Parts: sequence; C-alpha cells; structure tokens
Amino acid sequence: MQIYEEIDYIINLDIIGRKNRKLYREARKDEPLCYKAANLILKNVEKGSNVIIATGFILPEGVETDGLNGAVAMARCFNEIGAKAYIVAENRVTKILKKMDAKLNFIYIDEIEEKIDEATMAIAIERPGMGKDGCCHDMHGNVIDAANLDFIFENVASIGIGDGGNEIGMGKIFHAIPEEIASITKADEIVVAGVSNWGAYGIIASLSIMLGKNYCHNGKEEAKLIKKCVDAGAIDGITRKKEYGVDGLPSKVHESIADLLYNIVEFSISI
Repeated sequence: MQIYEEIDYIINLDIIGRKNRKLYREARKDEPLCYKAANLILKNVEKGSNVIIATGFILPEGVETDGLNGAVAMARCFNEIGAKAYIVAENRVTKILKKMDAKLNFIYIDEIEEKIDEATMAIAIERPGMGKDGCCHDMHGNVIDAANLDFIFENVASIGIGDGGNEIGMGKIFHAIPEEIASITKADEIVVAGVSNWGAYGIIASLSIMLGKNYCHNGKEEAKLIKKCVDAGAIDGITRKKEYGVDGLPSKVHESIADLLYNIVEFSISI
C-alpha cells in the first residue's frame, strides 16, 4: 500500500500555493485516493466495456490546457486494456483533442443521453460541475459557459478528478469548498491533485501497478502533448495565455511528474 501513498503525495505537490492538500485531506478517509479510483475501474471496466470521459474547462479567453492531457492519457489507457473510451466535450474542446491524437473516440454532447446506458463507467477530468445556483464557476466565482454533463454521473460508476473544488465529483466534499465556486455534483470516488492532469496520471500509475503493465507516459511524451495542446489553441488556465504550461507551471514541471510516475511504475512491476 505504501507505493499508492507515494503516488497520492506526488500528484498533490502544491507548487504554486493552491492549498489542494486541504481538499485532499477532506477527500481522504481511508485508503489512498488513486488506489481507490483504480480499484473502482477494475471492478467496472473489462475488455469490451465503454467508458465516458468528460473534460474541457472553457474560460472567456479560451479552453484551458488542464484536463486535456489527462483525458488523452486516460483514453489511451482504457483503449490499451481493451475497453473503449469516448470523450465528451464541447466542439471547441474536441477540435483541440483531435489534433492531439487523431485516434481518439468522441461522443457529441447532443448524443450523450443515448450512450449513457452503454457505459460501465464515467470519469470527469477538470470538467466544471454545477454549483448550488445551477451554474458553473471559475476559481474566482465567475459564471462560465459549460454544457451540463453532470447528469452522466448519476447512474453509472464514476470518478471525479479536480484540483480546486469547482469540478464534477467535488460535491462529495462540498462542505470544504467556498460556496461561490463549489460543485454540488458527486462521484463515487474523487481524486484531488495539485493539477487535474496529475490526478489522471496517478490513477493510471496505480492501475498499471495493479495490472503489472506500465500504461503511463513519460516526460518526453508529456512535452509533446502540451505542445500539441497549445499549438491547437489551448491556453494556460492560470496565466490565461497561450504558452507551453498547465496551471501556471511550465512544461518541464509536468514532464518531471510524468517521468517520476512512469519510473515508479517501472520499478514496482519489476520487483
């Protein structure tokens, strides 16, 4: 179990002072969060299963980079283990994702209700969740435009990944989040991380150890994903500029996290 503790610690590095560890402590009741999320996947996803991945945080200045790399990595992981991942997001988000990986599968928002019954799991990665006022909010409490995908998580096994408390799934710890930003939408398991992408990577690392095969990507691939994401039009969600970074941290930081998780898995499955 110690290795899963370390994975949780790594993905909760608080480099820019976002205080995500407070939310992590609220979410963590017993076992490590990434471990519990990976276990839920093992119980509900097998070869041939359909999985829905919701992502895309749209700010007035553009689509933010966080969540997109995580969605690509998670979709690739599911596809490798024999399940089929479908990403759902607004068109301006899917246009970016298609340029990041042309092999991804998508569901259009107006088709999602027809696909829910076919899915065994839903995962939200940095996807804004509805607040008590029925609106989605950024970290400053401003109302943002987002299609309602919260209903997907009502009747299917679900995981919510977030870093601030305004994302789908974080309703599970609503009491610990400022009400002006808090999402009320719950998920069966939630993963709090310093950056939501890292939460997805932590789950993949935990799942890899359980399955004995490394489904993580390394730092070199992380750099490629960030570059493709930004070149396709995404912006850093903190600086709100078109630059090679995620949540105010330059690409090199994210590459280091990816490399660390990749190598932890390599070591764990080799002993």
